[in-house]
Amino acid sequence: KRSSDIDLGIYAERKTPGAILEHIREELSDSSIPFTVDVVDFHTVSEKFKQSAMKSIQSL
Repeated sequence: KRSSDIDLGIYAERKTPGAILEHIREELSDSSIPFTVDVVDFHTVSEKFKQSAMKSIQSL
């Protein structure tokens, strides 16, 4: 996989269970997409990180 990456933030009503986050990470890692994907739950990041991330958000 190339060195470029995609940051995927999970923004839901409740904190995403760790097992689900790990499953998402494993599936993305095993996929054929040519990027590294970093997955984070927005309930676990700082306000500063959220504000920075929200400036360049693309909803899926």
